[in-house]
Amino acid sequence: MQDSFTEYLASATHPNFPSLNEISTSGLVDEIAVGPTWPLSLLPEMSTTSPEYHARLHRIAHLKLSLAKTFADLNLDGIIYPHQTILVVKAGATFQPGRNGLLTSLTGTPGVVVPMGFSRQTEEAVQGVPIGMEVIGLWGDDCKVLDIAERIERVLDARKEPLLFR
Repeated sequence: MQDSFTEYLASATHPNFPSLNEISTSGLVDEIAVGPTWPLSLLPEMSTTSPEYHARLHRIAHLKLSLAKTFADLNLDGIIYPHQTILVVKAGATFQPGRNGLLTSLTGTPGVVVPMGFSRQTEEAVQGVPIGMEVIGLWGDDCKVLDIAERIERVLDARKEPLLFR
């Protein structure tokens, strides 16, 4: 990743732009926006020529094959699972464990989150927090995934207008 980014920044269309290393050490990177794994992208072993980078690509390719095999073996149109395994963290937190959306990000498969209602109320979340399920399909099955999600949403009728506080 860093090789491609450095090459992009050094191109003639971006004269006088800093290097990736200069950007990362500038103190101007918003850690919340880039996430806690941002520093990993700067490690030498994450260069597109490193064995670790290629090992990770291999694991992603294996994940894609496993997902396609699961769909084929079970004759599935979609897979449904909780969008998150724990409630969301507070605004401003830099780490959010228990997220399941990574599967679609890594495999490039279509997915959509369907609202399921709200969690129980707490002192910090007086209305509860929205919870949902993720519906995923295979590559090219975007319309099928959206159809499944729409049918579920119609049955659950869980979407609510939020109460806005001032």
